[in-house]
Amino acid sequence: MIVKPRNQSLELKILRSLNARIGLTTKEETYYSNLEKGYKGELRFDEWIENASHDRLVLNDHHPSNPPASGHASWSCGTSSE
Repeated sequence: MIVKPRNQSLELKILRSLNARIGLTTKEETYYSNLEKGYKGELRFDEWIENASHDRLVLNDHHPSNPPASGHASWSCGTSSE
């Protein structure tokens, strides 16, 4: 079950709006296109994970407030035995 729905980044919203209003340079358009493709890919992943995670909670765009000292977040998968 997806608890926190995925949101579009502010950058994607701004570039989408600017593209519709004034157009973008070739470099900006390429960057914008990559952001759009990435967001669409994330939505497809969300659909896949929603179907695959019947008894798990999914928090999209969640970043730990205090990552481990190594700088890498540690996550565990599985169900709780409680």
